[in-house]
Amino acid sequence: LLEFPQLERLAGDHPVPGAASLAAGEAVLQFARSVPPQQRVLVLVSGGASSLVEALVPGVTPEQLHELNAWALGSGVDIRTHNALRRRVSRLKGGRLAAELAHTRARALLISDVPDDDPGVIGSGLVSTVRDDGLELPESTPDWLRGLLAELPEPAPGASLPLALVGTLD
Repeated sequence: LLEFPQLERLAGDHPVPGAASLAAGEAVLQFARSVPPQQRVLVLVSGGASSLVEALVPGVTPEQLHELNAWALGSGVDIRTHNALRRRVSRLKGGRLAAELAHTRARALLISDVPDDDPGVIGSGLVSTVRDDGLELPESTPDWLRGLLAELPEPAPGASLPLALVGTLD
């Protein structure tokens, strides 16, 4: 990046998203909306992206995002369930970043850190809709989280970019 001063570098928070992740998410949305029609865009998504970049739907606070992720990490829920929860509170995930880039000629390269390398699960589906988003909450889900999810409107539709899986992290 030092050789390309026209590129902006943003660092998010990991493993629990925080203020830096929210700033990065807003910057990504602003960038996606500012790209001229038919412009070429290359999106790179790798493990950790679910935490590193986030833009919340109305009605979800940064504190609730933190609690959701802290609970999911500590509860032992599988990555599909964790990422399904992330998609419900996000304006980026579930293919919604891809939808923001629909006016461009965007392509995505993915490095997977999830079982079965499902593009809809990598980065919680930043550039691809998920094959099956049936969110089944475990019995241990706290009441506050059930209440939050019940209050949220249906997520905006997502889209999928043409993509290539370039690697899998073990």
